[in-house]
Amino acid sequence: MKTLLLLIIFFTQTNFSQPNAVYICSSGTSKKYHYKQDCRGLKNCQYKLLKISLDKAVKEGKTLCKWEK
Repeated sequence: MKTLLLLIIFFTQTNFSQPNAVYICSSGTSKKYHYKQDCRGLKNCQYKLLKISLDKAVKEGKTLCKWEK
């Protein structure tokens, strides 16, 4: 019974959804967003990294980086 209770508490406290904020390269031509600031796909960014909401990135037509799939 204690194990069941602990599992219920764990799953109600754990957020399995996507993050609210993502990272993009501010080059103006970037087409991808990244969950992690140190993503391999951002390695060549010559501009400033911006942290924006996932909703905004999707509305701007950006898609998830292939390294994070």
